[in-house]
Amino acid sequence: MVTYTSTYNLKLPVVGQDDDAWGGYINDNTNALENLLTGSTTVTSLVITTADINGGTLDNVVIGGSTPAAITATGVSTDAITNSSGNLSISSTQSISMVFDSNNDQTNREFNLQHDSGASLIKVQESGDISFYEDTGATAKLFWDASAESLVVGASSTANCF
Repeated sequence: MVTYTSTYNLKLPVVGQDDDAWGGYINDNTNALENLLTGSTTVTSLVITTADINGGTLDNVVIGGSTPAAITATGVSTDAITNSSGNLSISSTQSISMVFDSNNDQTNREFNLQHDSGASLIKVQESGDISFYEDTGATAKLFWDASAESLVVGASSTANCF
């Protein structure tokens, strides 16, 4: 009676019992290994401690699902970052740059820093204007007007500017 290897599920003949089956087992194992090595076999569960992946696509992949894991990358492109721990920390030993209008088409893109209630704290507009909001986030109490090169304090008009 045939037994199987624990990792690749290859057939192992039982010595003294499978005398007439060895050739079939070798053929089956060779085909299974070829399919595994050429990528035509779907692996449903695999634990890899070290991998060097130089191409391809990873869909619906959780990295660090049960144990937090760091990702080192030369670039990340995304529409959203979701952080289940509630804290997002970006650190660098060099400069940090955030580009929010990479094609420079001046279509009023904004960078917003908001309180957990959704209230605005700071808004940086593509034009270079910067608004600093009061505690409710309804009114900018300090406003840098980039085109006028002026700082407005406590109002939205340039009457109170420096």
